[in-house]
Amino acid sequence: MQYKLVVGITMLLGAIAITGAGCVSTNQSSAPAASSSADAMAEKQKIEEREKAAMMEKQKMEEKEKADAMEKERTMALEKTATAEKEAMMDKAVAGMYKDYSPAALAEATKNGGKAVLFFWAAWCPYCKEANADFLANTSKIPNNVTVLKTNYDTEKDLKTKYGVTYQHTFVQVDAQGNQITKWNGGGTQALINNLK
Repeated sequence: MQYKLVVGITMLLGAIAITGAGCVSTNQSSAPAASSSADAMAEKQKIEEREKAAMMEKQKMEEKEKADAMEKERTMALEKTATAEKEAMMDKAVAGMYKDYSPAALAEATKNGGKAVLFFWAAWCPYCKEANADFLANTSKIPNNVTVLKTNYDTEKDLKTKYGVTYQHTFVQVDAQGNQITKWNGGGTQALINNLK
């Protein structure tokens, strides 16, 4: 009986040892698994943080590009306004003195007793180019009540016929009703002053 008891105890101890060894091995294998799981979670979190940072950086770049585009658009608008104001000032400086022909410009020139002179010019005419440059350089010398209207020789055929203009670089002074007062050929600012009636 003692033998059976010793065998029983030995078996019991062996079973305990096996169960304990299983627990130890289970505990040992689950510890690295838990550690591995924690590492994976930490890595995943780092990746998510990097992606979030990249998205924020991209958003900042897009906002900067948008701000730069708006600033460029604002600058262009300011430059356009400045150019328009400069052109308006230049037009105002020579308004009523030397400008392109139109029926409205002729009516404006002869309003309130003003004098109008049609300058028949052509872009291909060297004398016309000289006269044009002279008028532009000497607008202050054109009398205040006189407007020289730059009239295109090639396209204003009805006016050429009406005033008997046969070649470019011809000047025709007209009244408010469009009647010819005087006509001459050649010259610039000084010829204008000398021939006005």
